[in-house]
Amino acid sequence: MADERNNEIEETKIQGVNGPITGWLDGHTILVGLMAYPIRHTMSPTMHNNAFAKLGLNGAYLCFEIDSEKLPGAIDAIRTLDMRGSNVSMPNKKKVIPYLDKLDKTSQMCDAVNTIVNEHGVLTGYTTDGMGWLRALKKDGQDFAGRSWRTANPGYFQNQERRRRPGTWRRRIPGPGGYCSNQPFG
Repeated sequence: MADERNNEIEETKIQGVNGPITGWLDGHTILVGLMAYPIRHTMSPTMHNNAFAKLGLNGAYLCFEIDSEKLPGAIDAIRTLDMRGSNVSMPNKKKVIPYLDKLDKTSQMCDAVNTIVNEHGVLTGYTTDGMGWLRALKKDGQDFAGRSWRTANPGYFQNQERRRRPGTWRRRIPGPGGYCSNQPFG
């Protein structure tokens, strides 16, 4: 079975109903979003909505095409609509910060946010990309603590402190001596 973009949809049985995992929508549905510009290329709603349904969560994940001009209103909407939160992608990762109530330690260090959580009207910004990547490496048996490495697409670290020469950077990652750099090893 495929969706409107010809992406395969997993067929499963949920509470006695056969068919694609689509979850349900009602007055208790928790709304979560993704704000970016452009956004129409993303497959995030398919992935997240299937995950909600498979886990038995009454949630809906929607995309919102939000550029810098619409950002203040979009952040207000998270509170107004009592959304649980939103993911944030380019070009809004840095621009969203002034509209939030709090930032976690990693977002403060990176000066970027990719996740907003709404706790009863208090919006907290988080940066989860780098930590998720490091956890995956650790789970795979790789330990980068105290070492420097190079990333091919350092979006998580894009706004970091610059050193050595223009266009280069090296930044300490939380944990025992971890660094990330866009310079070769050595």
